Amino acid sequence: MESSSEGLGKGSGACSSGRVPRRVQAGKGRAWSARAPAPGAGFDTGVEYSRQTWAASAVRAVTEVWALGASRNLFLVRSERGEAARQRGAVSQDAVPGPDGPQRVVAILNPIKTGFTEAKAHLIVECTEAGWPLPVFLETTVADPGRGQALEALGQGADVVIAGGGDGTMREVAEVMVQQGATIPLGIVPLGTGNLLARNLGMTVSSLNGAVRRNVRAALFGWQRRIDTIQITLDGGTPHISLIFSGVGFDAATIGATRDELKKRLGPLGWMAYAEAGLRQLRHSRERIPVTIAIDGGEPEAHEIVSVMVGNGSSIPAGIEFVPGALLDDGGMDVIVVAPANLREWARVAAKVVMRHRWDVSQLQYRRCRSVEICSQSPLEAELDGDPRGAATRIVAEILPASLMVRTPPPGSPSQAWAALDGG
Repeated sequence: MESSSEGLGKGSGACSSGRVPRRVQAGKGRAWSARAPAPGAGFDTGVEYSRQTWAASAVRAVTEVWALGASRNLFLVRSERGEAARQRGAVSQDAVPGPDGPQRVVAILNPIKTGFTEAKAHLIVECTEAGWPLPVFLETTVADPGRGQALEALGQGADVVIAGGGDGTMREVAEVMVQQGATIPLGIVPLGTGNLLARNLGMTVSSLNGAVRRNVRAALFGWQRRIDTIQITLDGGTPHISLIFSGVGFDAATIGATRDELKKRLGPLGWMAYAEAGLRQLRHSRERIPVTIAIDGGEPEAHEIVSVMVGNGSSIPAGIEFVPGALLDDGGMDVIVVAPANLREWARVAAKVVMRHRWDVSQLQYRRCRSVEICSQSPLEAELDGDPRGAATRIVAEILPASLMVRTPPPGSPSQAWAALDGG
């Protein structure tokens, strides 16, 4: 897949520019916004929190946010762009029907996921009833979580590759398909905890009420559309593909600290294990990290951050729209800078993300772009779509427009799409 960016630095881990970075204050950077950041508000506000002030700061911050919202009627304000995205999933282009006639199906499934056996059984039944050849099943392993299986599927001449598992399985399979320039669709059977790709495509991610069967039918008989992906390179290494959200700093450390046994125990609410890990990480995340961020090959800008993420979509678990109105197929991505200095500011960031009120929160900034280079003097923990990837000092990300074809439920409301899938 051909790179879409210009002016990005080349070479190994070193940052590309020798220019002195311009320090950016929240609300003053070129096009940086808290989707309206507080004018003139700087990063260096507030005091470092301690264990003695933990509870008091949390109560005070939440009380302030709710008081402001109640007095100004600011909560739950939705943009028109965001409403349109929610109504059809985070996509803007129309889907087209899939091809008619029998298809060669290769299904790459994660055998440890709940729903694995059910998904496999439904694939066999649906292909048999449609008069198609029986699907070929390839199971992921710890040593090979999907890449080798995806290469084998393409080598077998599959007409559709179906990935059944969590975000890690989806990313591994999609990475091969993008890098190999595959023109066949990826069918999605979400069996994980986050299921971010499925959420952003407007799919049902519950394992209840026949959702696995419907997702299998969507993967086999659904409509097709192209979406963007993000190519990410860490310290000049092998490029990888990100589908929805990847980042460095606090979010990556949180993912690394998430307890797998808690995710399994929580079942359909397994994503709450990330929240539990985040709360534990907050007790140790007291300092912001100096980094430089260069947007679209431009001048590097100095920031102090807790986390920097790149996003290709809008939605995260619990129905939260993390990047309001972002779309999977608009040829751009968002850079999200998270920079709270203390617990009170963390609470304000959380309230902004969850409640989507109009109050400006300068510790949460967004920038729309096609490429970004993030550099740090000290290594930052990195994650790709929820999978830890070690530490890096230079991160280059660029959008790859329309680089992946996916197969999704038919257009219409969820009830209409499900009715179409149930009726064949």
